[in-house]
Amino acid sequence: MGVRASMSAVSEASREPSVRRRIADADWNRVGEDLDEQGFAVIPGLLVAKECGSVSSLYLDDARFRSHISEDSGAVQFAF
Repeated sequence: MGVRASMSAVSEASREPSVRRRIADADWNRVGEDLDEQGFAVIPGLLVAKECGSVSSLYLDDARFRSHISEDSGAVQFAF
């Protein structure tokens, strides 16, 4: 990645609202309704791509989770 591309990426990232702002701006009434109706909720735009990568990398650290659940086929796994 060239200097210009790096500068562009930094500039783009700085235009993103902070994660605190994105949390505050979420439609929490809708999130509550979705949780009641479906058992889950999607909060669009809560994390940017780099933050998603950081969170997903935590999955490999077993010490961060008290339990792991794996479907028999191994195709679906959950950690909490």
